[in-house]
Amino acid sequence: GVSLILWGYLRWFGPGQDMQLAGGLVEREGICLGYASTFQLLMDLAGVECMTVVGASAGSEEDHAWNLVRLDGEWYAVDTTWDDPTDPTAPDSVAVSYGRAHRYFNVTSDFLRETDHQWDYDAVPEAEGVKYAWTQP
Repeated sequence: GVSLILWGYLRWFGPGQDMQLAGGLVEREGICLGYASTFQLLMDLAGVECMTVVGASAGSEEDHAWNLVRLDGEWYAVDTTWDDPTDPTAPDSVAVSYGRAHRYFNVTSDFLRETDHQWDYDAVPEAEGVKYAWTQP
């Protein structure tokens, strides 16, 4: 069941662990690929169609990863790394959403382009869904 699947994902520990599921779930440390991989696993287990996008940020100077989910036939983008509100020292210039929960949850590709995300636009679906977009209360 789920326990066996999780164990299969978590059993590898070694260099680069912050990019793996084990980093975030076991060591409580991770970088964007670890966040995106963990979100991918959770969506897979929930039966939600999901893909991990590896692209860039910081004007294409830094690698970055996030996810796309398909809900009711429409694609939405989710950046769990930049939605992690636990780093009060992160500069807004990097577009980290400290104090602004869910800013990158179920957003469009246009929003990601406007907030310094770059990727191979022809290789992934365009996230255009708005029905399940998060709006601040």
